[in-house]
Amino acid sequence: MTVWEDYAIQLHDAIDKNLLLQEPLVVMLTLGKIKDATGASGVGYNLVEKFFHNARVVSIGEINNLRQDCYCLTVGTVDEIIIDAPWSYDSCPNCTTTFDPSKGGLACHSCQNSVTNTVPRYKLNVRMEHNGDKGNFLFWDATCIKLFGKTAAECRDELIADGDDIKVFSTCVDEILSKTWAVIFKFCSQLHQSSVLDVSEEPHHIQTLIATLGLKVITK
Repeated sequence: MTVWEDYAIQLHDAIDKNLLLQEPLVVMLTLGKIKDATGASGVGYNLVEKFFHNARVVSIGEINNLRQDCYCLTVGTVDEIIIDAPWSYDSCPNCTTTFDPSKGGLACHSCQNSVTNTVPRYKLNVRMEHNGDKGNFLFWDATCIKLFGKTAAECRDELIADGDDIKVFSTCVDEILSKTWAVIFKFCSQLHQSSVLDVSEEPHHIQTLIATLGLKVITK
């Protein structure tokens, strides 16, 4: 099965969110086309396709020049975890919108569902660097669960068990410092925000991006 663009991102996010739950995941297709599988549809091909198909390759320094919403690829090293923003937040269990019951109201203003218990979710603000350029990237819940192998709720429970405040950054967050990744992200022009969808430590992905960015510099 091959899905493209926004549908690919939605499916990828759904798979990531189900990573720890390991529950059956139902995919409903409309107007789909069935064809026999070919040799090009192996696991290796899909991994490369996910990172390099329909995404714009940009350097970290070029992100400031983006003016439209788009999916992008870049490469960088984690330089800093921004600590002036919380690493997690309480959300509506039916969507990912922030929900604070102390502010009144029992329904989520986004999905309109009633909320009895909130769900902790990750929201990491990470600064990455490449060739002297730096940029901030938001790592949301699904990506962080994949990176850390545990939910934000589990991280909070560990902090509480150790006698720490849940606002203290978990040790697993520190472990991503100095990591070099190929990064696929969605750029939102209105918020001027880069939201990470996935990362790869595969040397092939990293070197391909570095080589592509090098060619862009040469041809300017």
